[in-house]
Amino acid sequence: MRQTLLLLGLLVLLSPLGAATLALDADPTIDAKVVSLVEQALRQSMLPRLGADGQLDARLETTKAVQAYLLTLTYGERSIFLDVGYEVETLGERLASQLDQDGLALLGELKHPHLEYRLGSGFASSDKLEVGHPYWVLNGQGLRVGQVVTTKYHADKELSFLSQRGGKPLGLGMQLVGMSPFSTALSASLDQAGRFGIDVRLSYALARYPFYLVANVGYAQPGLSHVDLGLQSLIPLSHLFGTKHHLGRTLSLGAQALVGIGLGLAESLTLRSEGLLFLSYQMGSFALMVGGGNRIGADSLALVEEGLFFSVGTAYTYTP
Repeated sequence: MRQTLLLLGLLVLLSPLGAATLALDADPTIDAKVVSLVEQALRQSMLPRLGADGQLDARLETTKAVQAYLLTLTYGERSIFLDVGYEVETLGERLASQLDQDGLALLGELKHPHLEYRLGSGFASSDKLEVGHPYWVLNGQGLRVGQVVTTKYHADKELSFLSQRGGKPLGLGMQLVGMSPFSTALSASLDQAGRFGIDVRLSYALARYPFYLVANVGYAQPGLSHVDLGLQSLIPLSHLFGTKHHLGRTLSLGAQALVGIGLGLAESLTLRSEGLLFLSYQMGSFALMVGGGNRIGADSLALVEEGLFFSVGTAYTYTP
C-alpha cells in the first residue's frame, strides 16, 4: 500500500502542472482510429495555446446530411464548429491545419503581440516589431517554446514578417516577447598549421535583417592578440525550408567578415582580416556554432597569419 501511494505521489510530482486539459466526447459509432486522430490533433494544435487552468470540451459526431464528421469545440464561453471530413488517411494533418487558424476564435481578443498568420516559410503579426530583433514565443501557459526573428515590416499591409530560428512547432496566437538584441559568443579555432586560437565576441542585431554588428577580441598562438570589428549575417533555415522539420526550425546559416589589428610577440602591430562560414544550432538562449574560414594578417615585414581554420563555439543571448 505504501509503495502504491509513493508511486502515485511521484506521478503527481512528475506530471505537467498548470496545463490545459481536454475532454473529448465522441459518438460510439465513430471508428476508434478517427477518435484517436482527432484527439492527437487537439492535443498538439490547441492545448499548447490555451491557458494553464482551462479545459477544452470537444464533441465529435457524424452528420447524415453530408459526408463529414462534425467537431464542436468549446472553451469557456466561446465555441467553434468544424467539418472534419471522412478521409481518414489525411484527417490528422487536415484537422491540425484547420485548428491552426480557426482555433484562434477560441482564444478571444489577444492584446499582446502574437503570431497571427502562418505563411509558407514563417509567420506574420499585425504588431509592428523591430526588424532584425529576436523574440521569444510563449505558449498559453507562459512557457518559452521557441524563437523567431523579424525579417521585414511591410508598412502598407501593417504586417511584421517573422522566421523561426529555434524551438518546437509553434501555433498561431502564441505570445511574442522581445529578447535582447545583444548576444555574446565564445569560440575556439584550429588552423591548418595546428595553431590554436580563442575568441570572445559581442554582436548586436541591426535593423537590417539579417545583419549584426560584431566586436571581437581574441588570442592565437604563438602569441598574437587581436581586436576586430565587422559584420555578421544569420539566416534561419526555416526562412528557406519552412518549419515542418526540427532541423529547419533550429539551424541557421551564418557568415562573418572581420577586419582588425593585432599585437605580436615583438610588440609589432599587424593588420588582419577574417572570413567565416558557419552553421548555428539554437537551444533556448544558447546556440552551438561550427564552421570554417580563412584569415590573413601581416605586419610591415611579413605575413603573420595566413590560411584556413576550423572553428567551434557557443553563443548566448541574455533576456531577463
